[in-house]
Amino acid sequence: MRVAISILAMTLLICPVANASQIIEYTSNIDEQGVDWAETLQIQQFDPSLGDLISATVFINAGYYGKVNIVNDEDFDGEFTWLTTFDMDLELPNTSLLSSMNLISDSYFETGWILAGESKFFVTSANVFDLPILEEEPLNSFLGVGTIDLPVWTDTFSHLQIYFLNGSIDYTASAWASVTVTYIFDGEVPTESDTWSEVKGLY
Repeated sequence: MRVAISILAMTLLICPVANASQIIEYTSNIDEQGVDWAETLQIQQFDPSLGDLISATVFINAGYYGKVNIVNDEDFDGEFTWLTTFDMDLELPNTSLLSSMNLISDSYFETGWILAGESKFFVTSANVFDLPILEEEPLNSFLGVGTIDLPVWTDTFSHLQIYFLNGSIDYTASAWASVTVTYIFDGEVPTESDTWSEVKGLY
């Protein structure tokens, strides 16, 4: 009986270790704010002590929202032409491959008549979701215990031409961005040890 208990204790203490693919995700955000802005997204590197990195995939979500209000303060009808453009760009960490990437490029054109005392209101927006910006790139830049910087900036242009003297325009725009990196790696995980019933069956 003592021998059986001793063997059982040894069996339960043995915990084999095997490699299994695992996933870690990190997310970095730039909160929505009025354009134009220049910010930096930071990607957490993969700690090599966790295992062997198999792949690194980076996705970005981003968007902007703009609105304009044109007012005709004259006593007669008038004509207007309004143009706006929006761009969001991102700088990649490996500039030898590609220095920057355009995430969003949008333009909006509107022209027509506006009645005396009338207001014209327009909305512009564009979004990208799960856009891969780095996938299966050389993995060395992803290894470490720090972060990878991804500078992001926005640029807008708006032009209004009105054919009446008294008028006004109110234009505002805001943008946001979020990046998620998914690391797939081989990490060491314990396998299942023998159960008590399996051990009892040996004796």
